[in-house]
Amino acid sequence: MPSGRPPQHFSVVHLDCDLYEPIKAGMAFFFPRLSPGGLMIVHDYSGVHWGGVKQAVDEFLRPLPERAVLLPDRGGTAIIRKCAA
Repeated sequence: MPSGRPPQHFSVVHLDCDLYEPIKAGMAFFFPRLSPGGLMIVHDYSGVHWGGVKQAVDEFLRPLPERAVLLPDRGGTAIIRKCAA
């Protein structure tokens, strides 16, 4: 029975916020709730128009073992797989 509360864990998250602050906030909210082995997809990571996306992701991941892997698409999308706990 739904409780009206958002899920506590996610297996796939897709962020497409275009700007540094929203991506930073999205990473901070969703990544801790991402299940081990879960995937985070970040649009515009390597795009030429939204440099803040890459900066926010790289800063967030710096102390973590995970790394962003580029997908060969036109949107500069990166995917991050959360390591097992």
